Amino acid sequence: MQGSILIVDDDVDVLEAMKTVLESEGYVVYTAVNPEQAKVCMMENKVHVVIMDYIFAEYTGDQLIRDLKEIDEGFSIIFLSGWPQVIKAVEGLEYMVFSVFLKPVDPEIILSAIRSISGDYVDPYRFLDARQIVTELSQPH
Repeated sequence: MQGSILIVDDDVDVLEAMKTVLESEGYVVYTAVNPEQAKVCMMENKVHVVIMDYIFAEYTGDQLIRDLKEIDEGFSIIFLSGWPQVIKAVEGLEYMVFSVFLKPVDPEIILSAIRSISGDYVDPYRFLDARQIVTELSQPH
């Protein structure tokens, strides 16, 4: 297991698409369609990353993050939103936000961000030297 992720979004299609991609990569994924479900999930589980919409019917992302941080402070935050203005709003938050993505977002981009948070990110250039050595060793002398 690489870690656990809570996705909070009232768009079930977004939840399911991200959950499928993240679970296929070995993450434990919890989902919530509203802030109340998110709070219950945080009380019942250890969560490493919270990926969430910024705007809910009666809640904003900063309110939800404040509530979740009261339950457990040890998680990273990724916001999703269909509203570009959210980027400005997030800049003023008291909590560190790892990233903000505008919807629609490719789940693979989210996966890349999570890998960066957890240190699982693999820099493809890191292996250039190793590949060069293998190529050189496989050449006839």
